Amino acid sequence: MTIGLSFKAASHRGRVCSFRHGSHWAAMSLAAALALAPLSCLSADAFPSRPVRIVVPYPPGGNVDIVTRLVASGIQDASKFALVVENRPGASEMIGTESVARSAPDGYTVGVVSNSLVINPFLAPKPPYDAARDLLPVTILAVSPMALVVSSELPVHSVRELLEYSRGKPGALNYASIGAGSPHELAAEWLKYSAKLDIVGIPYKGVAPALTAIATGEVQLMFTGLAAALPQERAGKIRLLAISGKARSRAAPNIPTIAEAGLPGFEFVAWYGVVAPAGTPQETISKLQEQLVNALSARSVADRYKDLGLEALAMTPAQFNNFLQEDTQLWERIIRSVHSRSR
Repeated sequence: MTIGLSFKAASHRGRVCSFRHGSHWAAMSLAAALALAPLSCLSADAFPSRPVRIVVPYPPGGNVDIVTRLVASGIQDASKFALVVENRPGASEMIGTESVARSAPDGYTVGVVSNSLVINPFLAPKPPYDAARDLLPVTILAVSPMALVVSSELPVHSVRELLEYSRGKPGALNYASIGAGSPHELAAEWLKYSAKLDIVGIPYKGVAPALTAIATGEVQLMFTGLAAALPQERAGKIRLLAISGKARSRAAPNIPTIAEAGLPGFEFVAWYGVVAPAGTPQETISKLQEQLVNALSARSVADRYKDLGLEALAMTPAQFNNFLQEDTQLWERIIRSVHSRSR
């Protein structure tokens, strides 16, 4: 399958934003500074006086949902700060993220985002929001390598065997993804073109149904977050071949990286972070960030993170902004690589 890619500057409501060199995210520094001004008529001093709604732009059961519910539980165990998780899936997380961007900037609606936040502007002809203008970074919740998994019915036990099997049976293998432009799809397409494979993508409405399709043999392979893959792998439902990080995971030390397995340079991580509507007072952003970071250090969250192969990155909003710029540059290279090989 060929992904339709466009690398022209994206237009947002008549304003042209160039994504070259991560400039799309440089505007967040200005947005964060503007948040220092009294842009909300609501007092930040009383925040929070009611539960905060945290929007997960995916169905239950995937990595983003798992991480969010872990952190929400950690916050509620340690303080009176209550987070109510709301799943609003669709359109490569754009439906849920748009709802956050359009919410009142009072801190009572925030959203969880992933790599798709920086990928979508390259692929969506007109995203329904301008992330740099409409959202403020709060903090990163976790990073994780993605896992290359296959059906247990497939007679392969390594990346090398998978490549040999696929080349011997061109067109016989399908990969699962959670939609066009998702990191899951782009990772599989990167593998496809890096290794010159003839495989076809099948979209599913979320990680959970996609992993079920792998377990039943409906499709044969998939890239997914390690947190979602490990329970299925430990239950014997799928086979984990490799991970996409620079180093092996403490949660699965016997599983090689994809670079180790014979594809040097195939390195990236999935990440999950929290954003708030632009205009949210700086004091409120700081309180949100503090509560989220405190939850990441809670023993219950830290132990579960370790078990799932997740790494906590307690970032300030400014650090998260810099991280977004770097990830934008990485995915631009990946998308350009896939695009050049698909011609």
